[in-house]
Amino acid sequence: QNPDTMIFNPTVFDEIAFGLREFDVSDVDDRVKHIADKFCLTRYLNDSPLKLSGGEKQKVMLCAILALEPEFLLLDEPTANMDPKTTGWFVDLMHEMNITTLISTHNISIAYEFGDKALVLNDKHQIIYDGAIDTLMSDKKILIEGNLLHIHKHKHKDFNHSHYHMHNF
Repeated sequence: QNPDTMIFNPTVFDEIAFGLREFDVSDVDDRVKHIADKFCLTRYLNDSPLKLSGGEKQKVMLCAILALEPEFLLLDEPTANMDPKTTGWFVDLMHEMNITTLISTHNISIAYEFGDKALVLNDKHQIIYDGAIDTLMSDKKILIEGNLLHIHKHKHKDFNHSHYHMHNF
């Protein structure tokens, strides 16, 4: 969720390569270059990751994990720092990679893009829903209790009012 808490290497290359080196992978340079190219980060390989934007840092962290070719991913708000275009690109990439993924997110549209099943927690961190995401989307009570549907004031041109709706940030 916050890549600044994970970054500790002097360059983007070293950040992506760290896990590969720890697991003694033989083709570190090739893997780093391949994944950096896939994530459009090649031009930053010699730069400090600390100088990148939030979304770029998020991409570097994902590269570092995906370079290891995992069979399963656990991601916490993976698109939190990404703009809409980059978020769309990320969703397409994850579908292309076909990796079993468990995502923690408040962004219901991202959840809907990634899976068929949803777990919803309430404010007390209790599971209040465990089932099909399609069914969840029509369960107003659960969406409200899980803080995925809410009321706040807003306006449409000159008309101010309140009603339930979702934000897909």
